[in-house]
Amino acid sequence: MKQKTKFEFEKVSIWEFLILLVVIGFSVTAYKDITVKEYNLITGRKVTTSGKIIKIEEFEEDVDGSETGQGSGVVYHYASIYTFNVNDTEIEGVGLTTGEPPFNMDLEDIPFEVEIEYLPKNPKKYNRIKGLDNDVTTLYRWFVLRILLRIIAVLVVIFIIYKKQTDPKFIK
Repeated sequence: MKQKTKFEFEKVSIWEFLILLVVIGFSVTAYKDITVKEYNLITGRKVTTSGKIIKIEEFEEDVDGSETGQGSGVVYHYASIYTFNVNDTEIEGVGLTTGEPPFNMDLEDIPFEVEIEYLPKNPKKYNRIKGLDNDVTTLYRWFVLRILLRIIAVLVVIFIIYKKQTDPKFIK
């Protein structure tokens, strides 16, 4: 009869413990402001107004997908700086897209008219371009992308540490 191996926390190396702390810390703090902003815009009473994209900054990222079989290349990101008015006060914000400029517009089409969603209680903090591709617009999508994936990342690290402790042949 095979004896079950018991997990012994004392055998967890300092490196495994530090990796776990980093993953948990990143999961909790990464993009915290964006996560809270998106949640408030999804669940709050939004107001829509007109605004203008006044500037678009393009930047690129070199991507190496050889490990995933997707090949290497360059991914383009766009930061759209926009303005809108609330009670005679001009407010500026930034919206992000990946791959293509927002709304497939030409970069020469600036200023470009857009609709802006904001929360009346704090329009400077809670605003975004309506319909921008990278925005999360449903509570379900927000939960999956911002909460569930982070929990899964932490659980994977915990599983690897546990498996390494209980199965001597697992990751040497």
